[in-house]
Amino acid sequence: MTRARKTSVRRHKTPMSYRQMLSGLIEELQDNEAVVVEEPYLGQGLTAPEARTIAARHGVVLADPVLDFFTQINGGIIEWRLAPNAARRLSLRRPADANSISGRAYFYRLDEMLEDPALAGTPYEQKLTNPAALRDFRPFDKNVEEAFAGFMVTRGRLSDKTTYLRQYKDLAAFGATLRQYIEALVQCKAFLWWQDAFVARPGQRATADLYHYVPQLFPGETLDRFR
Repeated sequence: MTRARKTSVRRHKTPMSYRQMLSGLIEELQDNEAVVVEEPYLGQGLTAPEARTIAARHGVVLADPVLDFFTQINGGIIEWRLAPNAARRLSLRRPADANSISGRAYFYRLDEMLEDPALAGTPYEQKLTNPAALRDFRPFDKNVEEAFAGFMVTRGRLSDKTTYLRQYKDLAAFGATLRQYIEALVQCKAFLWWQDAFVARPGQRATADLYHYVPQLFPGETLDRFR
């Protein structure tokens, strides 16, 4: 069913760059006959002075890993869906899953990310223990419309520790640095709702779907970042 190319950060003696990791994911998806890949895009990185100038204009200093990311990639999108002829070869948990098995990563440009997200008064504010915390949250990657991965700004510094914002839920720490977040994204192929699975592990439907479908579509993927 597949001609999947394995991309594993663990096989390299020196860490791969963010661009190498995400370019490898795109190649792996494009080599896999079980999925259809929409036209991917990884934006040209900024220079370090450009990134620092944009950050300073918004009154923040970027943690070094975040600066590194935006000097390699400034905005991007990776999207895929199940190929029509692949559904019959899968063991489906629910018949309707064939229409929803997909993946998505939408990376904000630095200037987009640092703009005030203006989430006050929106559903994202509802049920938050501390609604004022939204002022310090900056969205980085959107996997689904209802949720973001992002970073918190503390005393003018934007951390590389990733944070999860889901509609009607409290802010939650991923327990992962930016590099660990990207490694997890690559392993799960940006599977729909993977962020929810990563934060809520174990249990819940998102986690069950992730473990059920990713190994079928991408044989050999162990999802060890999710263990």
